[in-house]
Amino acid sequence: GGSASRRNFATNMSATTTQLVSFTQRPPPTLPPPPAKPYAAADFADAQPGVMVGDDVYPLPFKSMLDVIDAAGFGGFKRDWLDDALRQAPLKANRVTLLSPIPNPPTVICIGKNYQEHIKEVDTQMPGIAKDAVPPVPIIFTKSTSSVCGPDNAVAHPSPASSKMDYEGELGVVIGVGGKDIPKEDAGKHVFGYTIVNDLTARDVQKAHQQWFLGKSFDGFSPIGPCIIPKAELSGGAADPRALSIVTRVNGEVRQTGSTSDMIRDVGDLVECISSCVTLRPGDVLVTGTPAGVGAGFDPPKFLKPRDVVEVEVEGIGTLRTYVAPSLSSKL
Repeated sequence: GGSASRRNFATNMSATTTQLVSFTQRPPPTLPPPPAKPYAAADFADAQPGVMVGDDVYPLPFKSMLDVIDAAGFGGFKRDWLDDALRQAPLKANRVTLLSPIPNPPTVICIGKNYQEHIKEVDTQMPGIAKDAVPPVPIIFTKSTSSVCGPDNAVAHPSPASSKMDYEGELGVVIGVGGKDIPKEDAGKHVFGYTIVNDLTARDVQKAHQQWFLGKSFDGFSPIGPCIIPKAELSGGAADPRALSIVTRVNGEVRQTGSTSDMIRDVGDLVECISSCVTLRPGDVLVTGTPAGVGAGFDPPKFLKPRDVVEVEVEGIGTLRTYVAPSLSSKL
């Protein structure tokens, strides 16, 4: 798994920002990699937080990304930590394996139908998944944390349990300081940073069960990465980043284009709503909804199939790449 088998990491991330990653000092698999399995205790034990600069990874002096987040507090990621890390000898990116920047988020909390154009395609092409056009209150659901995987991972096609595997490119918000009953105007203080999530979905399973949990939680169905950008660099410390473009490509074909400015409910609204009921915890990932262009929205639908490559690019963060592997239980 030398550099020839890896895409240039520098092209996957935004060049001028602090890119926080979690990695293991194991050489990466050759591409495409084997299908992702849920992270095991050994992965968490080996995972280290670091800063990616070009093709170099500089370890941070913390045991895990959750420790970084805890230490950051309301003030966010500290520049001194970056300066200290850059004084160490770097590791070469082609000698490490990137994990999800938070391999073990306490909860992955997702928002359904949060972009106007996506609502139209859902209600037209997938009737019955949710009732109202614009939901009067946000649709909130969770994904199993066992579905979390990292950048450049492969995800096994879910057949025979599902034949309708779909992608959803989304902005992820990483909670820094937990809390309950957080007012919208204070939400920015509780954010640590931003990442990219591909909310992979088995549409037939999603529709068959009244709750969406199963259709959203197959192994590998929550790719997160490639990095976290601290809030100070993407939003100036506010809850909401500026208008960030979101583009999803399948095998190079653009499927989704949108902007985070098109969200019906912004990050502050979501933090306020969720924390009115649930105590948010450091490292929780809020997945803020997807723009129009999901596979199920096309006529005929464009579902994912083995050997597809999905790339979700969010401005200022980078590109999250996922490979679709053949099903583990069929001849696909």
